[in-house]
Amino acid sequence: MHIKIILLYFFFLRFIENSLQKKRILVNIFPGGKTHNYVIKNLFNYTINNIDIYKYEYHIIVHDIDLETWKEEIEYTLNNYFIYSYGNKTIFKDYFGKSIEEMNKNPNYGFLTFNKGMKFNIKEFIESNILQKLKILSKNEEDYFNIIGTDVPNYINKLLQSELKIKLKMYIFPPAIPQIFFSNFELNPSYTPTVGSKFTNNMNFYERIQNFFIQSATKIMFKIFQFQQSKLVNSYGYNVDSFIHFQDAIHFFQFPLGIVFPMSFPPNFILLNTITSENPKKINDENINNFLNQYETNIYISQGTIMKSIETENLFDIINYYKGKNIGFILGIRKDLLSDNDIKKFPKHAKIIRWINQNDLLGDNRIKLFITHGGFNSICESIFHGKPMIVLGVGLDQFNTASFVKKYEMGISFQKRTFINKENIINAINEILNNKKYYENVIKHSKFIKKLKDPRKEFKYWLDIVLEHGTDYLIIETYMKKFSWFIVNGYDVSIFYIFLFFIVFLIQFKTLKCIYCYIFGTCQKKKKEKIKIN
Repeated sequence: MHIKIILLYFFFLRFIENSLQKKRILVNIFPGGKTHNYVIKNLFNYTINNIDIYKYEYHIIVHDIDLETWKEEIEYTLNNYFIYSYGNKTIFKDYFGKSIEEMNKNPNYGFLTFNKGMKFNIKEFIESNILQKLKILSKNEEDYFNIIGTDVPNYINKLLQSELKIKLKMYIFPPAIPQIFFSNFELNPSYTPTVGSKFTNNMNFYERIQNFFIQSATKIMFKIFQFQQSKLVNSYGYNVDSFIHFQDAIHFFQFPLGIVFPMSFPPNFILLNTITSENPKKINDENINNFLNQYETNIYISQGTIMKSIETENLFDIINYYKGKNIGFILGIRKDLLSDNDIKKFPKHAKIIRWINQNDLLGDNRIKLFITHGGFNSICESIFHGKPMIVLGVGLDQFNTASFVKKYEMGISFQKRTFINKENIINAINEILNNKKYYENVIKHSKFIKKLKDPRKEFKYWLDIVLEHGTDYLIIETYMKKFSWFIVNGYDVSIFYIFLFFIVFLIQFKTLKCIYCYIFGTCQKKKKEKIKIN
């Protein structure tokens, strides 16, 4: 009897699902960003598992390096994900691995290497047969795909939208760093720190000068990159211009207030609360639990990325300093950055793990301090769970997250490589463990962000609206008409009023001068004097 009820319920669900209108979403994901993939999957899975208006069908284009990340979605969902992969893992690592290293060393010049990697990625995609497959699938029907999305603005997406005739588009930005991709959007350098800068939203005059220069130089640099990348696309016989237009799309930002500096946005920019942070699950690993129970205080050092900031010998020295002090260290470090032989050198009060659910570990009350490279999701999870931080922010948006943590005293930040040494790290650990203000400040922010809306529900709500009504109701036409920054910021009107003021002032001055001359006769006297002289 029970089996019959379950079967009837299953067939009922299938009937409801099949009766819903299908919406096809094409998404091109920038290669190599594991966190980006995780955040996007988190949002998409919610729309699949909470069906009410539409049945969502996601067509995901990924580089081969990210294919494993999405394979599990194919296995556990029925006709909701269709995955298309391209590219070469090894060559990708050579191109993008070097570019990320260069960007960490020098964020400005590193972008030049990054641009080469972008162009190679475009070349790999065009020379694959994915676009042809999608054309056959869509039978060249307009709006076969209802909307196209990406996490990083790029010319692959622009090419797909043009060739497949997709009207609607969306951007899903896992980190809250919109600065480098926008032209007309309001990014006032007086109070908006540029990505890769060490500034807060309260800058002095000298900092504003630097911020204005960095922001302007970055925009010019990306304009050059856009021209080069569009030229590459067109060399294959396509026709795309060099302008990546953002203003006529729906934007989803992981932009949790209380973790980032506030900014003003147009209506088509939807701000989502932290996506990867959630109530933790109990840690089931017996070895980790036994280790955590041994010590009064446990410190978590996050991911392999930290090894680029702290040399291995310094890390040994820092951990050895706390030998016999009832403090344990959990280090999450990738195998390619720390070999099995190196692990044996660490003392007993250090435990090396290759992977763990970071959200669950940070949510464990036995962890008292988090040492992180400053990745955005790591900062979000740490604040969500009320853990003070030591942030080693020495690259890209890590500068910005480190500045935020520093300003609101939720931890201690290092933004220069030369400052990251044994003595400074030990002093920072001691300061945070012995000063309650860091814990109190991070708890205050934690309570606030836990009150914000569920980002998954918010994403689905706005995606449903856009698919039904389009983006016209959300668009500010001044942005949409591709006006230049000169017009968008009203400088043309300001110049007109300055000119008008000058003309009115000149007329008034001449009028008052004539009245003065008429009343006092000064003009007649001057004329008589001139006649006498002549």
